[in-house]
Amino acid sequence: MKQSIIIIGGGIIGYSVASMLLENSPSCSVTLIEQDLPATGASARSAGLHFPLGRNERVREMSLFSERYYRNLKAEHPEVPITPLSLRVHSTKHDAETLATIFTSPLTRMDRDVLPSAIAPSDAATSVWAVEHAQVADVPALVRFYCGRMADRLQTRFGLKISAIREAEDCVELITQDGQSLRADQIVLCPGPWALEPEFTSYTQDLGIRIKRVVALHLENRANVQAVADLFFDDDAFFLPLENGGKYLFSFTRTQWGVSPQDCHGRITPQDVDQGLEVLAKVAPNLRSATLGGQVFCDAYSSTGAPIVKSLTENGRIIFAGAANGSGYRLAPAIARDVLQLAEAYSTMGLSYEDL
Repeated sequence: MKQSIIIIGGGIIGYSVASMLLENSPSCSVTLIEQDLPATGASARSAGLHFPLGRNERVREMSLFSERYYRNLKAEHPEVPITPLSLRVHSTKHDAETLATIFTSPLTRMDRDVLPSAIAPSDAATSVWAVEHAQVADVPALVRFYCGRMADRLQTRFGLKISAIREAEDCVELITQDGQSLRADQIVLCPGPWALEPEFTSYTQDLGIRIKRVVALHLENRANVQAVADLFFDDDAFFLPLENGGKYLFSFTRTQWGVSPQDCHGRITPQDVDQGLEVLAKVAPNLRSATLGGQVFCDAYSSTGAPIVKSLTENGRIIFAGAANGSGYRLAPAIARDVLQLAEAYSTMGLSYEDL
Protein backbone atom coordinates (compact mmCIF):
# COMPACT_ATOMS: atom_id res chain seq x y z
CA MET A 1 0.00 0.00 0.00
CA LYS A 2 1.78 3.12 -1.24
CA GLN A 3 -0.17 6.16 -0.20
CA SER A 4 -0.29 9.00 2.30
CA ILE A 5 -2.59 8.92 5.30
CA ILE A 6 -3.28 11.57 7.93
CA ILE A 7 -4.64 10.47 11.30
CA ILE A 8 -6.56 13.08 13.28
CA GLY A 9 -6.34 12.38 17.01
CA GLY A 10 -3.39 11.54 19.25
CA GLY A 11 -5.04 9.25 21.79
CA ILE A 12 -4.64 5.50 22.16
CA ILE A 13 -6.81 4.77 19.11
CA GLY A 14 -4.97 7.23 16.86
CA TYR A 15 -1.57 5.87 17.87
CA SER A 16 -2.74 2.26 17.55
CA VAL A 17 -3.94 3.00 14.01
CA ALA A 18 -0.59 4.63 13.16
CA SER A 19 1.33 1.66 14.57
CA MET A 20 -0.77 -0.88 12.68
CA LEU A 21 -0.46 1.00 9.40
CA LEU A 22 3.31 1.36 9.66
CA GLU A 23 3.79 -2.25 10.79
CA ASN A 24 1.88 -3.63 7.83
CA SER A 25 2.47 -1.07 5.07
CA PRO A 26 6.14 -0.06 5.01
CA SER A 27 5.69 2.16 1.94
CA CYS A 28 2.80 4.11 3.48
CA SER A 29 3.42 7.70 4.61
CA VAL A 30 1.59 8.40 7.88
CA THR A 31 1.14 11.76 9.62
CA LEU A 32 -0.62 12.13 12.98
CA ILE A 33 -2.22 15.46 13.96
CA GLU A 34 -3.23 16.21 17.56
CA GLN A 35 -4.86 19.41 18.76
CA ASP A 36 -3.00 19.21 22.08
CA LEU A 37 -0.24 16.79 23.11
CA PRO A 38 -0.37 12.98 22.83
CA ALA A 39 -2.73 11.19 25.23
CA THR A 40 -3.99 14.35 26.94
CA GLY A 41 -7.70 13.79 26.26
CA ALA A 42 -9.78 10.74 27.14
CA SER A 43 -6.65 8.54 27.06
CA ALA A 44 -5.19 10.52 29.97
CA ARG A 45 -8.17 9.53 32.12
CA SER A 46 -8.40 5.92 30.94
CA ALA A 47 -8.41 3.20 33.58
CA GLY A 48 -6.50 1.07 31.07
CA LEU A 49 -8.36 -2.03 32.18
CA HIS A 50 -8.87 -4.98 29.86
CA PHE A 51 -11.78 -7.28 30.67
CA PRO A 52 -11.88 -10.43 28.50
CA LEU A 53 -15.50 -10.00 27.47
CA GLY A 54 -17.93 -8.60 24.94
CA ARG A 55 -21.66 -8.08 25.28
CA ASN A 56 -22.17 -8.84 21.60
CA GLU A 57 -20.38 -11.05 19.11
CA ARG A 58 -18.44 -8.26 17.40
CA VAL A 59 -17.06 -6.89 20.66
CA ARG A 60 -16.09 -10.37 21.86
CA GLU A 61 -14.10 -10.95 18.68
CA MET A 62 -12.45 -7.51 18.96
CA SER A 63 -11.68 -8.07 22.63
CA LEU A 64 -10.02 -11.43 21.96
CA PHE A 65 -7.96 -10.05 19.07
CA SER A 66 -6.81 -7.07 21.14
CA GLU A 67 -5.96 -9.24 24.14
CA ARG A 68 -3.73 -11.43 21.99
CA TYR A 69 -2.16 -8.41 20.32
CA TYR A 70 -1.25 -6.86 23.68
CA ARG A 71 0.05 -10.19 24.97
CA ASN A 72 2.36 -10.54 21.97
CA LEU A 73 3.44 -6.91 22.25
CA LYS A 74 4.38 -7.45 25.89
CA ALA A 75 6.29 -10.62 25.05
CA GLU A 76 8.26 -8.81 22.35
CA HIS A 77 8.77 -5.63 24.37
CA PRO A 78 8.84 -6.40 28.14
CA GLU A 79 9.05 -2.68 28.89
CA VAL A 80 5.52 -2.10 27.59
CA PRO A 81 3.45 -0.75 30.55
CA ILE A 82 0.90 -3.59 30.58
CA THR A 83 0.50 -5.74 33.69
CA PRO A 84 -1.51 -8.96 34.22
CA LEU A 85 -4.30 -8.54 36.76
CA SER A 86 -6.53 -10.97 38.62
CA LEU A 87 -10.24 -10.37 38.08
CA ARG A 88 -13.28 -11.25 40.16
CA VAL A 89 -16.72 -11.01 38.60
CA HIS A 90 -19.76 -10.45 40.82
CA SER A 91 -23.28 -11.13 39.55
CA THR A 92 -26.69 -11.76 41.04
CA LYS A 93 -28.68 -11.98 37.80
CA HIS A 94 -26.47 -14.30 35.72
CA ASP A 95 -25.25 -17.85 36.12
CA ALA A 96 -21.98 -19.33 34.91
CA GLU A 97 -23.52 -20.65 31.70
CA THR A 98 -24.81 -17.22 30.72
CA LEU A 99 -21.57 -15.44 31.61
CA ALA A 100 -19.59 -17.99 29.62
CA THR A 101 -21.30 -16.68 26.48
CA ILE A 102 -20.08 -13.15 27.28
CA PHE A 103 -16.54 -13.72 28.57
CA THR A 104 -13.75 -14.95 26.31
CA SER A 105 -11.83 -16.59 29.18
CA PRO A 106 -12.84 -19.40 31.57
CA LEU A 107 -14.70 -18.59 34.80
CA THR A 108 -14.01 -20.38 38.09
CA ARG A 109 -16.55 -20.18 40.93
CA MET A 110 -15.10 -18.61 44.08
CA ASP A 111 -15.89 -19.07 47.75
CA ARG A 112 -17.48 -15.82 48.97
CA ASP A 113 -15.86 -16.28 52.39
CA VAL A 114 -12.36 -15.53 51.02
CA LEU A 115 -13.32 -12.03 49.83
CA PRO A 116 -12.22 -8.94 51.76
CA SER A 117 -15.03 -7.78 54.03
CA ALA A 118 -15.12 -4.35 52.34
CA ILE A 119 -16.32 -5.86 49.07
CA ALA A 120 -18.00 -9.04 50.26
CA PRO A 121 -21.45 -9.34 48.62
CA SER A 122 -24.29 -8.13 50.81
CA ASP A 123 -26.83 -10.02 48.70
CA ALA A 124 -26.86 -13.74 49.43
CA ALA A 125 -27.82 -14.38 45.79
CA THR A 126 -24.57 -12.88 44.48
CA SER A 127 -22.08 -15.31 43.01
CA VAL A 128 -18.42 -14.53 42.40
CA TRP A 129 -16.13 -15.97 39.72
CA ALA A 130 -12.42 -15.65 38.99
CA VAL A 131 -11.68 -14.88 35.35
CA GLU A 132 -8.34 -15.24 33.56
CA HIS A 133 -6.51 -12.90 31.17
CA ALA A 134 -7.44 -9.52 32.59
CA GLN A 135 -4.72 -6.87 32.46
CA VAL A 136 -4.17 -3.19 33.14
CA ALA A 137 -2.09 -0.62 31.27
CA ASP A 138 -0.76 2.85 31.90
CA VAL A 139 -2.39 4.23 28.76
CA PRO A 140 -0.47 7.54 28.49
CA ALA A 141 2.77 5.59 28.97
CA LEU A 142 1.69 3.14 26.27
CA VAL A 143 1.11 6.06 23.90
CA ARG A 144 4.63 7.30 24.74
CA PHE A 145 5.94 3.82 23.94
CA TYR A 146 4.28 3.98 20.52
CA CYS A 147 5.72 7.48 20.04
CA GLY A 148 9.25 6.23 20.62
CA ARG A 149 8.77 3.07 18.61
CA MET A 150 7.60 5.01 15.53
CA ALA A 151 9.76 8.11 15.95
CA ASP A 152 11.75 7.55 12.76
CA ARG A 153 8.71 6.83 10.57
CA LEU A 154 5.66 8.63 11.95
CA GLN A 155 5.34 12.31 11.19
CA THR A 156 3.60 14.18 14.01
CA ARG A 157 2.12 17.65 14.32
CA PHE A 158 0.90 18.74 17.74
CA GLY A 159 -1.12 21.76 18.81
CA LEU A 160 -2.96 21.88 15.47
CA LYS A 161 -6.74 21.99 15.52
CA ILE A 162 -8.59 21.16 12.31
CA SER A 163 -10.97 23.87 11.15
CA ALA A 164 -12.16 22.32 7.87
CA ILE A 165 -12.01 19.17 5.76
CA ARG A 166 -12.21 19.56 1.99
CA GLU A 167 -12.58 16.75 -0.50
CA ALA A 168 -10.95 17.00 -3.90
CA GLU A 169 -11.01 14.53 -6.77
CA ASP A 170 -7.51 13.28 -6.06
CA CYS A 171 -7.01 13.92 -2.32
CA VAL A 172 -8.40 15.17 0.97
CA GLU A 173 -7.30 18.59 2.18
CA LEU A 174 -7.20 19.63 5.83
CA ILE A 175 -7.21 23.27 6.89
CA THR A 176 -5.90 23.99 10.37
CA GLN A 177 -6.87 26.92 12.56
CA ASP A 178 -3.47 28.51 12.02
CA GLY A 179 -4.05 28.51 8.26
CA GLN A 180 -2.00 25.50 7.17
CA SER A 181 -3.19 23.29 4.33
CA LEU A 182 -2.33 19.56 4.49
CA ARG A 183 -3.14 17.00 1.82
CA ALA A 184 -3.29 13.21 1.80
CA ASP A 185 -4.83 10.30 -0.06
CA GLN A 186 -6.84 9.41 3.02
CA ILE A 187 -7.62 10.70 6.46
CA VAL A 188 -8.62 8.64 9.49
CA LEU A 189 -10.75 10.46 12.05
CA CYS A 190 -9.92 9.27 15.58
CA PRO A 191 -11.36 12.23 17.50
CA GLY A 192 -12.54 10.42 20.63
CA PRO A 193 -15.11 12.52 22.50
CA TRP A 194 -14.60 15.38 20.01
CA ALA A 195 -16.45 13.31 17.38
CA LEU A 196 -19.39 15.72 17.25
CA GLU A 197 -17.40 18.95 17.18
CA PRO A 198 -18.31 21.34 14.31
CA GLU A 199 -15.29 20.48 12.17
CA PHE A 200 -16.37 16.83 12.04
CA THR A 201 -20.18 16.85 12.18
CA SER A 202 -20.76 16.87 8.43
CA TYR A 203 -19.22 13.37 8.49
CA THR A 204 -20.21 12.10 11.94
CA GLN A 205 -23.72 13.43 12.54
CA ASP A 206 -25.41 10.36 11.04
CA LEU A 207 -23.28 7.74 12.81
CA GLY A 208 -25.53 7.55 15.88
CA ILE A 209 -22.80 8.77 18.22
CA ARG A 210 -23.58 10.17 21.66
CA ILE A 211 -21.16 11.73 24.14
CA LYS A 212 -21.46 10.63 27.77
CA ARG A 213 -19.98 11.97 30.98
CA VAL A 214 -17.55 9.42 32.43
CA VAL A 215 -16.87 9.53 36.17
CA ALA A 216 -14.73 7.46 38.51
CA LEU A 217 -14.46 8.00 42.25
CA HIS A 218 -11.27 7.42 44.22
CA LEU A 219 -11.80 5.38 47.38
CA GLU A 220 -9.65 4.35 50.27
CA ASN A 221 -8.67 0.72 49.64
CA ARG A 222 -9.27 -0.56 53.14
CA ALA A 223 -8.52 -4.13 52.11
CA ASN A 224 -5.15 -3.02 50.63
CA VAL A 225 -5.81 -5.27 47.62
CA GLN A 226 -3.00 -4.67 45.14
CA ALA A 227 -3.46 -6.88 42.10
CA VAL A 228 -7.14 -7.82 41.93
CA ALA A 229 -9.92 -5.95 40.14
CA ASP A 230 -13.58 -6.51 40.93
CA LEU A 231 -16.22 -6.25 38.20
CA PHE A 232 -19.82 -5.83 39.34
CA PHE A 233 -21.32 -7.15 36.15
CA ASP A 234 -25.00 -6.36 36.76
CA ASP A 235 -24.25 -2.72 37.57
CA ASP A 236 -21.51 -2.12 34.97
CA ALA A 237 -19.11 -0.92 37.67
CA PHE A 238 -15.66 -1.98 38.82
CA PHE A 239 -12.92 -1.48 41.40
CA LEU A 240 -9.33 -1.11 40.20
CA PRO A 241 -6.47 -0.87 42.74
CA LEU A 242 -4.35 2.30 42.45
CA GLU A 243 -1.08 3.47 43.98
CA ASN A 244 0.22 0.05 45.07
CA GLY A 245 -3.09 -0.84 46.62
CA GLY A 246 -3.58 2.36 48.62
CA LYS A 247 -6.64 3.47 46.66
CA TYR A 248 -9.40 2.06 44.53
CA LEU A 249 -10.61 3.64 41.34
CA PHE A 250 -14.35 3.02 41.35
CA SER A 251 -15.80 3.30 37.86
CA PHE A 252 -19.57 3.32 37.49
CA THR A 253 -22.10 4.20 34.83
CA ARG A 254 -22.87 7.92 34.99
CA THR A 255 -26.11 8.52 33.09
CA GLN A 256 -25.51 12.01 31.74
CA TRP A 257 -25.56 12.29 27.95
CA GLY A 258 -25.13 15.07 25.43
CA VAL A 259 -22.03 16.57 27.02
CA SER A 260 -18.84 17.72 25.32
CA PRO A 261 -15.16 17.82 26.31
CA GLN A 262 -15.67 21.52 27.08
CA ASP A 263 -18.31 20.56 29.67
CA CYS A 264 -16.06 18.09 31.50
CA HIS A 265 -13.14 19.85 33.16
CA GLY A 266 -12.08 17.02 35.45
CA ARG A 267 -13.87 18.28 38.55
CA ILE A 268 -16.24 16.06 40.50
CA THR A 269 -19.69 17.52 41.16
CA PRO A 270 -22.12 16.67 43.99
CA GLN A 271 -24.31 14.96 41.38
CA ASP A 272 -21.37 12.76 40.33
CA VAL A 273 -20.74 11.74 43.94
CA ASP A 274 -24.43 11.10 44.64
CA GLN A 275 -24.76 8.77 41.67
CA GLY A 276 -21.54 6.98 42.58
CA LEU A 277 -22.65 6.49 46.17
CA GLU A 278 -25.96 5.13 44.95
CA VAL A 279 -24.13 2.39 43.04
CA LEU A 280 -21.70 1.80 45.94
CA ALA A 281 -24.65 1.23 48.25
CA LYS A 282 -25.58 -1.74 46.07
CA VAL A 283 -22.18 -3.30 45.37
CA ALA A 284 -19.98 -2.39 48.36
CA PRO A 285 -21.90 -0.51 51.05
CA ASN A 286 -18.98 -0.72 53.48
CA LEU A 287 -17.02 1.67 51.24
CA ARG A 288 -19.59 4.47 51.01
CA SER A 289 -17.59 6.48 53.56
CA ALA A 290 -14.24 5.91 51.80
CA THR A 291 -14.47 8.50 49.02
CA LEU A 292 -11.31 10.58 48.43
CA GLY A 293 -12.15 12.46 45.23
CA GLY A 294 -12.19 11.25 41.67
CA GLN A 295 -11.82 12.03 37.98
CA VAL A 296 -14.16 13.14 35.20
CA PHE A 297 -14.14 13.31 31.45
CA CYS A 298 -16.38 12.12 28.61
CA ASP A 299 -16.29 9.61 25.78
CA ALA A 300 -18.06 8.74 22.55
CA TYR A 301 -20.59 5.90 22.48
CA SER A 302 -22.18 4.11 19.54
CA SER A 303 -25.78 2.94 19.23
CA THR A 304 -24.76 -0.73 18.88
CA GLY A 305 -22.35 -1.18 21.77
CA ALA A 306 -19.53 -1.87 19.29
CA PRO A 307 -16.92 0.62 18.04
CA ILE A 308 -17.53 2.34 14.71
CA VAL A 309 -14.94 1.77 11.98
CA LYS A 310 -16.41 2.97 8.73
CA SER A 311 -15.58 4.64 5.45
CA LEU A 312 -17.53 7.90 5.34
CA THR A 313 -17.14 8.53 1.61
CA GLU A 314 -17.78 6.31 -1.39
CA ASN A 315 -14.19 6.62 -2.54
CA GLY A 316 -12.85 5.54 0.85
CA ARG A 317 -10.83 8.69 1.42
CA ILE A 318 -12.29 9.46 4.87
CA ILE A 319 -12.50 6.77 7.55
CA PHE A 320 -13.93 7.13 11.04
CA ALA A 321 -12.54 5.04 13.91
CA GLY A 322 -13.90 5.43 17.42
CA ALA A 323 -17.07 5.60 19.52
CA ALA A 324 -15.64 2.68 21.48
CA ASN A 325 -18.11 3.00 24.39
CA GLY A 326 -15.45 3.58 27.03
CA SER A 327 -13.29 0.71 25.72
CA GLY A 328 -10.86 2.66 23.55
CA TYR A 329 -7.75 1.10 25.11
CA ARG A 330 -9.28 -2.34 25.42
CA LEU A 331 -10.30 -2.57 21.75
CA ALA A 332 -7.73 -0.26 20.11
CA PRO A 333 -5.73 -3.01 18.33
CA ALA A 334 -8.87 -4.48 16.74
CA ILE A 335 -10.07 -1.00 15.75
CA ALA A 336 -6.68 -0.37 14.12
CA ARG A 337 -6.86 -3.72 12.31
CA ASP A 338 -10.23 -2.79 10.84
CA VAL A 339 -8.90 0.61 9.72
CA LEU A 340 -5.98 -1.13 8.02
CA GLN A 341 -8.39 -3.37 6.11
CA LEU A 342 -10.40 -0.37 4.91
CA ALA A 343 -7.27 1.55 3.96
CA GLU A 344 -5.90 -1.40 2.02
CA ALA A 345 -9.22 -1.81 0.20
CA TYR A 346 -9.04 1.84 -0.83
CA SER A 347 -5.46 1.57 -2.01
CA THR A 348 -6.55 -0.89 -4.71
CA MET A 349 -9.02 1.62 -6.11
CA GLY A 350 -6.59 4.07 -7.69
CA LEU A 351 -3.29 5.92 -7.69
CA SER A 352 -1.90 8.06 -4.91
CA TYR A 353 -2.54 11.72 -5.61
CA GLU A 354 1.22 12.23 -5.42
CA ASP A 355 1.57 9.90 -8.45
CA LEU A 356 -0.90 11.81 -10.62
